[in-house]
Amino acid sequence: MHNGFGMMGITGGANMFMILLLVLVVVAIVWFSKNGNPQNNRFEYQTTDRSLEILNERYASGEIADEEYTKKKIELRKHNL
Repeated sequence: MHNGFGMMGITGGANMFMILLLVLVVVAIVWFSKNGNPQNNRFEYQTTDRSLEILNERYASGEIADEEYTKKKIELRKHNL
């Protein structure tokens, strides 16, 4: 005799829902652990690369002297480690 819940009954549907929910949570944890927050990492690297790039451009154009270039380059490397 059927009770109106199909072949799985009441508990079968609840079990399937819990399994699906658990799989989604595991997938989300794995995805976030691999990807982290890439925007923060990109911003940090872009800032570092761009500041050194600007310094190199200023030196190449003759805007700053050798001594100042060397000092600033050392300072940038200290702060960006």
